[in-house]
Amino acid sequence: PHPSGGAYFLIGDFTGHGLASTIGAIPVSQTFTRMTTLGQSVVEIAIAINALLYTMLPTDRFFSASIGHINIDGTRVILWQGGLPDVFVQAWFDRSVSRLATKHMALGILPPEEFESDCAIVELDENDAIYLLTDGIIEATPMASYSQTSECLMLGEETLLTWIGEDLHVSAESLVNKAIETL
Repeated sequence: PHPSGGAYFLIGDFTGHGLASTIGAIPVSQTFTRMTTLGQSVVEIAIAINALLYTMLPTDRFFSASIGHINIDGTRVILWQGGLPDVFVQAWFDRSVSRLATKHMALGILPPEEFESDCAIVELDENDAIYLLTDGIIEATPMASYSQTSECLMLGEETLLTWIGEDLHVSAESLVNKAIETL
């Protein structure tokens, strides 16, 4: 929580697989927790995590992330995005889904003097929903596609958008369950 209300969030995905991909998880978590406890801005948090990762990660590693703060009323989100899929916002009144494009490179790639820290401001009406995700769900594939064809079939962004548009306030759990059923 923010000292004056609202809540911070961070969703991210390090490059690689297995233990090697987790090298930055604890330092990122510690930095994020310390800075949010102090009420630092989303910009300051993104700058600090980028500088930390730029100095500690091997050059072939980085952290795709969305860092944000939602106000206490749930009507305004300040969002920094780098390297993750676009964010989707679903309007309550007509179920329309809009896309907020990711503008920045992932954290840990650019040196501090080249890092872009500008944030998007997302205004939400009561009961609107915002969906942040990693590429994991978009790139989910049926195990059978690995063995039956050289072309791997992925769930894809359009399928995900269709699912979001079919219902209001689709939960992460329901999206994962639909992906499991589909794949």
